[in-house]
Amino acid sequence: ITTIVFPHKELLLDTLYEPLYLKKINNIFDGRNIKKESEIDLIKLILNDDIKKNLTIIDNAGMGKSTFSKYLVLKILEKQDFKKIPIFLELRKVNKDLSLIDYIMEQINYSSSYNININVFKKLLEKKQFIFIFDGFDEVTKENSEKLGKDISDFSLKYNENTIILTTRNQEFIPNLNNGEFYNFSLLNNKQIESMILKFDNSSDIDVGKKLIKHENFKTLDFDLFRTPLMVGLLYKAFGYNNTIDKNITVFYDELF
Repeated sequence: ITTIVFPHKELLLDTLYEPLYLKKINNIFDGRNIKKESEIDLIKLILNDDIKKNLTIIDNAGMGKSTFSKYLVLKILEKQDFKKIPIFLELRKVNKDLSLIDYIMEQINYSSSYNININVFKKLLEKKQFIFIFDGFDEVTKENSEKLGKDISDFSLKYNENTIILTTRNQEFIPNLNNGEFYNFSLLNNKQIESMILKFDNSSDIDVGKKLIKHENFKTLDFDLFRTPLMVGLLYKAFGYNNTIDKNITVFYDELF
């Protein structure tokens, strides 16, 4: 992957990923963490085949939905005895002139050395062979969102023996998944923030993160501002440029920009 910290450098996902935990949302309009739910390690549950429902992960920009999705696919592929085949789609790339299943078939056959017949694929779907990760519904164009959303809902109903994980920001229209539940990410705690900062160092053989953590102003930061992966990356990048942290948030943003 590339990151906002090192935008021109590809880094191994395994070296950068900070485990993210999720909480169930009983009502998507409740807001974050109003209802106290226990945290779950969704990747571990999926790999142990302990998830029996479709999941919609709803969260803000910068919380790591796409990184989480790609990491999940990576872990599934690494687990040789996992029973389902992962299919990852960036929804913003779905061709508006194709049905969802036709687009999936197009992507599969584009990547393979032989063509898979759609009837064979449908038979596999009926035998619950797949886990679908549909990433970034909020990035779908307005013209395509209604049609694609209906396709996703119908797909989850017709092929309900497979697993679907959908990610999106909270917005007016979100596809309804058959037998679905809603989740959002828990905000990063201080330990996770430090862990992410050190992972940036380790992936690039530099010590910006170590200096950042030792800086006199680090322990007194308003950490509530930096509880998303995006903001941790921006903190790291700003410190790498200035070698200092300003506790005044207005000054921090000014320096960052």
